[in-house]
Amino acid sequence: MRFIDIAKTRYSCRDYKPDHVDEKELALVLEAARVAPSAINYQPTCWICNFNLPLLKQICDLPEHIEPIAMIPLGYPNDQSNIQRHETKRKSKNEIIHWEKF
Repeated sequence: MRFIDIAKTRYSCRDYKPDHVDEKELALVLEAARVAPSAINYQPTCWICNFNLPLLKQICDLPEHIEPIAMIPLGYPNDQSNIQRHETKRKSKNEIIHWEKF
């Protein structure tokens, strides 16, 4: 698959099914995160897997110098992506690309 095809078909899911994510699928996602490149192989990430936000807030007794910076929801989409949105909801190339001067 070409990168442009991947970029045009990806979307940000905002509605998930209540279905449980299979542990094997979750393990594949976490393995991809583990082997992803990092600057000078610093590997500055730590992953806390939790499926209950109130429980997460209650039990994540993090050291003071550790600051969570992102939560990544994983699940199965409850909605369908509209891949045609790139033609109607994106700025035109002329609005965002400038050659040699602004």
